[in-house]
Order: sequence, then structure tokens, then C-alpha cells
Amino acid sequence: MARMHAGLLFALLEAALVTVAPGPADNCPSSAQVTAALESHAPRLLTTRPGEDPALHVTLVISAPLATGELGIYLLDKGGLVKLYRTLPAAVRHPARDCPALADTVAFIVDRYFEEIGLPPLPQKRSSAPPPPAPPPPATIAPAPESQGEPPRFALSLSFARRIPGATEDMAGNELKSAAAARLGRARRHGDGLWGELAAGIAGPANKSWQHGQASGNATLVRSSAELSIFWFWAVGRSRVYAGPSCTLDLLWFDATSSGRAQRETRMALAAGLRTGYQHSWANRFMVRADVSGNLAVRRWEALAESPPTTVIFAYPKRFLTLALGVGFLF
Repeated sequence: MARMHAGLLFALLEAALVTVAPGPADNCPSSAQVTAALESHAPRLLTTRPGEDPALHVTLVISAPLATGELGIYLLDKGGLVKLYRTLPAAVRHPARDCPALADTVAFIVDRYFEEIGLPPLPQKRSSAPPPPAPPPPATIAPAPESQGEPPRFALSLSFARRIPGATEDMAGNELKSAAAARLGRARRHGDGLWGELAAGIAGPANKSWQHGQASGNATLVRSSAELSIFWFWAVGRSRVYAGPSCTLDLLWFDATSSGRAQRETRMALAAGLRTGYQHSWANRFMVRADVSGNLAVRRWEALAESPPTTVIFAYPKRFLTLALGVGFLF
């Protein structure tokens, strides 16, 4: 079929060195765009001159996207034999800009083919207007790298945290936190911008026993917390550094037995501070991070034993640091 198609085209237009085979109107690039590119960048290939060697005449065929996602470029001679075959990336994000650029690239390939076979000089096709400026190099039409894709808008993560001071009496210790984050505004660059994060975790139980003369007792405290953070990201290569304010709300469940008397309380404590950290991501999907936050107590609480003498069992710290290591993914 290729031989018959090429023969028919040469019968219709044999005087031109290159004949662009017709194709679908929605092809990218279309036959009309390729013809216009040849007229702009290689007019000598479309110049008609009687007596030219018929063996030099070729048909230019642009295939539909192949299974590999590429376009096939074929130059067929009068007998339908393939004189040149090349492939180009077919994926485009902006057809109005990239399809003409692909057509220019095809024109450069065909012109280079005739330069290599030593085509005698031909008169340039005259034009009333000067040719347009040369297009950007073909490399600019390659698919955009992954780092220039759509920035992530959400994140989910799981982290292990440690509060300092870490004494039982200070209601500190280790905790496991899960978090969900969202970008609050338009990113200036990939992944940059203002983000908000809500995290929740649990630490405990913390146990303590005491003995004062004839008075004794034991107590258990379980602490769970919720943390709201707003921070700004800055790009450092593929990594990010971030900083911003945070607010922590702690719920405290206290259960004690003191000299045979049961004591149960549920309290809240509140702290505010600043949080900063470092985050590294792979493939714009997976990330690891480490951060630290410094906090000052806004609302404190102390658990006191009811048996005399009065004993402070647990006390919410006036200030503390939280160190955290986490993993998660972006989408």
C-alpha cells in the first residue's frame, strides 16, 4: 500500500523534491503545518525545476502516534522504498505551540537528509516577506520533566515524636502522630508556598507510685494531643525547608488510687510555639522529614494526690521541645 500511495503522489506532483502526504486534520503536526515549515526553512525542497533527477523525489509521511507514544517520520522514494526513518515524541501539553514546533523539527530533519546526499544548489523560493525567526531547538519540545509537573496539593504522613523534658512527671515522653496537610495557596514554584497541617497523636500511659509515711498511692496518666501548624515551604533543590507557628492542645486522662480513695480527672492543656524542619521527596510522591518545635504553655495543669501530704504527681511543663521524624506521601 505504501508503494501505491507514493506512486500516486509522484504522479500528481513530480516536479517538487518533497511531497508531504496528506493526513488527518487533527494530526500533530498536520500536513499543512509541515508544508508551511518546509516553505519557511527549506524552500529549495519545494522549488519546481524541470529536468530534475526523478530518483531524488521523495514523499514525506507523518504517521499517527505509535504504540510507543512517538511519531514516525518516513521518506519514501518513487518506488515506495523507505529512504529515511526517524521518530519524535508525540506527547504535547500545549498543541497550539508544540505542533508547529514539531513541524519545524520535521523540516530540519528532511533538509538535513538532502544536505547529506549532496543535493546540487537550487534557487531559493522568493517571498514577499522575510522568513520568520528560527524556532527554538528541538530539545525544547521534549516532554516536560517531572519536576515541572503539577505541584502536590495534599500530604499524609506518620511520625514518631519525642517531647523534652522527658520525665514522667512532665507528661512528656514518646508519641505516635498521624497528620494531614494541604496547600493553602497557589505555589510560586513546585511545592513551594503556604501549607497547613493538622496532626493527632497519643502518648502513654505514664505510671507513678509514691509513699509518704502511712500514705501511699499509684496513678496512671494517658495523654493525647492535636496540633495545628501553618508553615511556609522554601525549595532547596529536590528538598524543602519549612517554618511557621504551631498550636498544641493536649487532653489528659488521670486515674489514681490514693490511700484507698479513687481519683479520676480529665483535663486540657494548651501550648503554642514555632516549628521548623527539613523535608526530602522522591518522584514527587514519597517524602521523609525531620522537624523540631519549641513550645510555651498557655494553659497548664498539675495532678495532685488527695492523700496528705499533698503530692504533685504529674505536672504539665512550662516549656518543652518536640522532636519528630516522619514519612508520608504527596498527591
